[in-house]
Amino acid sequence: MKALFAFGLLILIAFLGSRFLTRRKNFSPFFFIFHTGLIYLLLGIALGNKGLNILSPDVLEHLSPLLILGLGWVGFVFGFQFEKKYLQRFQRKFISFSFFYF
Repeated sequence: MKALFAFGLLILIAFLGSRFLTRRKNFSPFFFIFHTGLIYLLLGIALGNKGLNILSPDVLEHLSPLLILGLGWVGFVFGFQFEKKYLQRFQRKFISFSFFYF
């Protein structure tokens, strides 16, 4: 039950935060810092063990399938937008090193 509550709370905070940040037309210099995801890292620290302890290790264990699915989705979207013309800007030695690294 606590995992479901934590997941719902995270969805609500993310939705309200994104609506608040994107509805303004005049952007402050700090907008781009918050728009890059720094605010979500700070939110994770606040909700984690050191903060309010809503995301305890047990809750994170129950949410791990959703976290894995989310990371997989980010990888899929990133890979789907990958184009060969961007890869041609790098030298061949960097590309071959990256293939052997993984």
